[in-house]
Amino acid sequence: YEEMIASIDLNNTLGYTGWISLLSQKPYFISQCDFCCMIGPEQFDEFVFETLKKEASLIERSFYHLDGPGAVRHLDKIIECGFKGIQWINGAGAKPLNDPCWNEIYQK
Repeated sequence: YEEMIASIDLNNTLGYTGWISLLSQKPYFISQCDFCCMIGPEQFDEFVFETLKKEASLIERSFYHLDGPGAVRHLDKIIECGFKGIQWINGAGAKPLNDPCWNEIYQK
């Protein structure tokens, strides 16, 4: 990653972007683990948590893509990782993003 970032000539570009289509003048990364919606808290701690924590610490603008209500059970641990933000998708067929049922997630 460091080699790739260093190879970007900032004199000839507006910045950095990725699959989420945000433009930033600083490197950023969106971590994700869609697998986490299929595992419980113990497996998350064993197989996922430390890797996400490391990813969050390596890049100044690190974010996490939380994919659907099945992954929400791990939100508190994901917050502990130190990401600058969490981009959340409510999931197919779920209530709209402005429904009060999601307020607790937004407050975290």
